[in-house]
Amino acid sequence: MIKLNRTKIRHLFLTIFFLAATFNLALAKKNEIPKMPAYQYPIEEINPTNANHWKWMKAFYKNEISQPLFLNETVEQATLRAAHVKPSAEKLAYLDMELITFPHFGMSTFSGHGQGTGKEDPRKFNPVAFDAKEWVKFHKAIGAKMIVFVAKHHDGYTLWPSKLNDYNVRNSPWRDGKGDMIKEIADACKEGGLKLGLYISLWDEHDPRCDHPRKGADKMTPEQRKAYQDYVEQQLMETLLPYGEISELWFDGAGTNGAEDWNRIFEKYFAYAS
Repeated sequence: MIKLNRTKIRHLFLTIFFLAATFNLALAKKNEIPKMPAYQYPIEEINPTNANHWKWMKAFYKNEISQPLFLNETVEQATLRAAHVKPSAEKLAYLDMELITFPHFGMSTFSGHGQGTGKEDPRKFNPVAFDAKEWVKFHKAIGAKMIVFVAKHHDGYTLWPSKLNDYNVRNSPWRDGKGDMIKEIADACKEGGLKLGLYISLWDEHDPRCDHPRKGADKMTPEQRKAYQDYVEQQLMETLLPYGEISELWFDGAGTNGAEDWNRIFEKYFAYAS
């Protein structure tokens, strides 16, 4: 009969405990669905088979190589799959453009501020010599294939006649308040064979609906978040619908502290692009 003293019993108990814990950890790891570190997941788990809530996710994730294709897909299997991936027609077309420009032109051009405050007088904006066709001619001369135009920067001044507030070209002397810079550039791009993209800042120093995101999304009430998100989406629709094909939207997310709902933003663009 084996006699065990208290020390040996304690060591045996600890050994059994650690073996059990290690086994449970390995089992949990085996059944874990790998996550994509490069992307922020929404609340619900997303993979190619259940991304039905947001159509844009289903369209995106089915072509995303870093998303696991099935439960417990190994790194080796994913690597082998990645080795046989070919660029889509859309990606090849994008790469073939090679040169895209990003012209910043707006209230700061006339106020002299590096970045506007949202309090500049809209009447300062008066680009009397602006000629969109001249822009396109220059772009074609340097071999550029697309203009990503800054339609609204952080100051909130919009270069289209927005109906959401009064801080825009409607209240400037340019074109007697009837100008629309996006339209003029869109028409010139279409005529000259260039693609057009738009940058729209989600940070807005002028509109009061954008005051709260700067304090932090966690400090906003549901009503404040809804008002902000509605404003963002309404500006998006104002710039997507009237001007023909918009090939790219460019966001930088500065100053909003995560207050925007990217699912809803992408869904709006997906519906437009479809």
